[in-house]
Amino acid sequence: MKQLKLEVLTPQRLVYQGMVEMVSTMAPHGDIGILPGRLPFASPLGVTTLRITAFGQQEQVTVHQGLLDVGPEQMTVFAEQAERANEINYDRAAQAKERASCHLEQPNKGTNITRAQYALAKALNRLRTRE
Repeated sequence: MKQLKLEVLTPQRLVYQGMVEMVSTMAPHGDIGILPGRLPFASPLGVTTLRITAFGQQEQVTVHQGLLDVGPEQMTVFAEQAERANEINYDRAAQAKERASCHLEQPNKGTNITRAQYALAKALNRLRTRE
């Protein structure tokens, strides 16, 4: 089976590197699936999950704001934050969800709604990816 090289990078570290058969994710224009031999393209990524198929196994990586760069033989994701599913701290993500939800449900004068919405989206993405 054909494969492409996948790298997921953040400013702090290399999160994932390996040969994969397919990657699917949500881009601004909808769900996309990337296979080897794909025509080159680039796309922004918001708060999403990469669903990776490698050697018949599935793995997930959360991505929080980034850029997807795809070529015929390599795919690179540059992200502000990214985590493999097994790195996610479920309790911490659940607490972050609760904090963000409280800020949105009961905002006060100092509440930054945009920041709270982003924090909630990241927490929900982590919780979905961990499941």
